[in-house]
Amino acid sequence: MTPETYGVPPPPDPAAAPAPPPPRPVVPDEHRCVYIKFNGLGTRCSNRKTPQSDRNECLTHYRQRTRREEAAARQQTFHTLWTTHWETILQQLMAAAIAVPDTDEMAMNQRSNLAHIYTRTAVRRMVDQGEEEAVAIVAVLPTMINLINHIVGHIRRRTAADTRPELQRIAADTQNTHDRNVRKQTDENVKLLLEISPPAGQKTLDEIREVWTRIYRVPGRGVDDRVYADMQKWYDTAQCYTPNDWMYRKVLDSLWARIKLVEESKIRHELHKRLQQECAESYQMCCEGHIGRLANVLVGFDDTFRPQIPVGIILQQKMAVIAQIENVDERFKQARELMAELNVPQEQAVPWLDAIAE
Repeated sequence: MTPETYGVPPPPDPAAAPAPPPPRPVVPDEHRCVYIKFNGLGTRCSNRKTPQSDRNECLTHYRQRTRREEAAARQQTFHTLWTTHWETILQQLMAAAIAVPDTDEMAMNQRSNLAHIYTRTAVRRMVDQGEEEAVAIVAVLPTMINLINHIVGHIRRRTAADTRPELQRIAADTQNTHDRNVRKQTDENVKLLLEISPPAGQKTLDEIREVWTRIYRVPGRGVDDRVYADMQKWYDTAQCYTPNDWMYRKVLDSLWARIKLVEESKIRHELHKRLQQECAESYQMCCEGHIGRLANVLVGFDDTFRPQIPVGIILQQKMAVIAQIENVDERFKQARELMAELNVPQEQAVPWLDAIAE
């Protein structure tokens, strides 16, 4: 007996081609969506109108339009409520931020920034949830206070006593330019540099790139493009210490002008290399770190810029960079060369070498 006897259809013939899908019914013009699809070269939408729309649109275009209108209305409502309420909300949130107990470590500008952020959050609640001003303030207060406590906790952990050996801690600090003695000497060197007036028309970054390209011309050993990008970034940064001080640009322009005044070609060549080293080592540092590195370039070449700080501070700066080298042999090679350059006695060099061995 065959399967058909029991009402079971025979298996499909694998050689038979699948039936084509039925053609999509054509919607008459009077029932079609009136939306013109500009990404379809101005063709009219072929979908059927939806009864939800009073503008003869299909469901897709109806939803797109209503979402845009809702977003625009929400933005307008936000603007209206913001204009009316932001000052009052900000004053109350600022007062609450200041009053959070046991948070003296948090700076006033940080509290002010948070108060501004949560002022916008409160106004959004007034828009989206229809809350009154007082209700919105009460709703955002716990989150803001929790964040303040979290930030203060982070500050305390960051400033807590470091239990690592001192030299190991110093060697691991890649941005120790914030040390008080280092910054004092940096400020003095920067002051000296800013007394130098660059010549009119000096194109500092272009000239530096041209010189470095000649020095580091061996394929695969040129200056990393990230260093150039980093220099360009800080050269175009308006604020380092104060608004519109353009400090990195001024210091680099003056430093480059001073280097070009060096008459002896060998010394000038070494300064070109020293500048490249300092710029490479300052990559990913803050603006102050970059300024500190530039201020170091002439130290040892110009007696005016001779540091008035112990050799240990210079050693600290250099060892912080060397400690980041992953290759152990290269790390110790550069460390020993640095010890020799600074004439560090053997008994003083050993603890530093032990520190970077960790």
